[in-house]
Amino acid sequence: MEYRKMKRHVAFTRATGDNVFNAIIWDVVVNPSFQQLGLGLGLGLGKAVMEKLVEELVAKGICNIA
Repeated sequence: MEYRKMKRHVAFTRATGDNVFNAIIWDVVVNPSFQQLGLGLGLGLGKAVMEKLVEELVAKGICNIA
């Protein structure tokens, strides 16, 4: 996920799998300066990149995600 205004990557996920049925999510990384803003409330970037990753895996027919 990129912050377009500053052209910086602010969050990413990493998964490996067999490209058929299985995938394992290894990392969810959010730039610390984007994790908590204001009164300790985050932007939900970790959740957003996880949802996008799972969506892409399911679209590829991968049904077992750990």
